[in-house]
Amino acid sequence: MDYWLPILFFLIAMIYGAAGFGGGSTYLAILASFLPDAVIIRTVAYLCNILVTGKGSITFIRKGWIGFRDFWPWLLGSVPLAMLGGSIQLSLETYLPLLGMVLLIVALWMWFTRASNRSWGILKRLPAQITLGAGIGFLSGLVGIGGGIFLAPILHLSGEYDQKQVPGLTSVFILVNTFFGALVFWINNGFDFPMLYSWCLIAVLIGAFIGQGYTTRDKLKHTVKLLTGIIIAIIGIRLILSQ
Repeated sequence: MDYWLPILFFLIAMIYGAAGFGGGSTYLAILASFLPDAVIIRTVAYLCNILVTGKGSITFIRKGWIGFRDFWPWLLGSVPLAMLGGSIQLSLETYLPLLGMVLLIVALWMWFTRASNRSWGILKRLPAQITLGAGIGFLSGLVGIGGGIFLAPILHLSGEYDQKQVPGLTSVFILVNTFFGALVFWINNGFDFPMLYSWCLIAVLIGAFIGQGYTTRDKLKHTVKLLTGIIIAIIGIRLILSQ
């Protein structure tokens, strides 16, 4: 393991924690740049994501920003489809270009979405929550991320959720979908986690503690989305071209 990796993961966890995300797509992008084993790539990214969003979910629920009635419909649709996506085994030749395309989509979302002052009037309806949650869950399970990076821009655009609800709902969504997607993936592929990467887990946990203290700073959120979008787009293009 390169010794700069825990430092980088610490910074990612701190930045994403401040924006209410887990950082799974960025962990995947970085690991996929130099690791040849898709199982190790996804396992390390899964564990990092679970730690960051687990810490965030506990914090946001304790603060009263989000409650069970707010997130259960989203999870009703997303969890079964995240497990289905996680059960699909892809070769490295298929997985890396797919991940690259997903990262490009994520980058575009992060660049071009803005919070809306107008309400769509639909995203708090049960059928819409279940359906949208299912679609995001499947894609997230397939590529090994929690899906919050797709969900959060949609919530912002809808104008139906305030600045405290979005990171709370996003964090819980990522945590639960990542856990079940990872569980199915490990059942089918085995759990391969080199102990050297334990330093990455410690680093992201510390980063999450620090970063989530800045969650309510909206200006920081916008800067985070812009900068990480650039990084993700560059790595996404590199993964696509590499195959």
